[in-house]
Amino acid sequence: IHKHAFNNCESLLSVTIPNSVTSIGLDAFANCKALELITIGNNVKDIDDRAFTNCTNLKTVINFSELTFTKGASGYGNIALNANIVINAPNASILDGYVFCTISGKNTLCRYIGDKTELVLPETYNNQSYEIGSSAFEDLPEIVSVVIPNSVFQIGANAFKDCSALTSVCIGNGVTTIGDNA
Repeated sequence: IHKHAFNNCESLLSVTIPNSVTSIGLDAFANCKALELITIGNNVKDIDDRAFTNCTNLKTVINFSELTFTKGASGYGNIALNANIVINAPNASILDGYVFCTISGKNTLCRYIGDKTELVLPETYNNQSYEIGSSAFEDLPEIVSVVIPNSVFQIGANAFKDCSALTSVCIGNGVTTIGDNA
């Protein structure tokens, strides 16, 4: 993606960098002030300085590449500088808006990036049980209800933090642990 390609696109809400992209140029997405979600494809090897500078509304960065982004850090073109959630998961999968990855050998629902407000979580991931990861639904105020299936065994800390419209949660009988501030 060439330098300045989407610079000052102030109405841009979401960006998915496809697997065919290997580099992101200088100021490519700078000043995209409405940008909330960035998904980085698995072949990105280089992100130039300031590529994501001044993306002040950024909520989530999902990184499928081998690069490692750190929440609040200014490296890799400031991609994670303002982000609330940063997921580095080169082997992750997105299924119907649910981002699944493996963390410490466990199948984990890492983040929801879909647009539904009434959620019925998938019964399994790869035909196996899974956990809801920390902050998986954090800061998603549009979610109204959630049904958690019996195959989910754990709900991570802050999983539904700041889901201000959430009025109904049905928890399956497989959940044995619920993290702090879930």
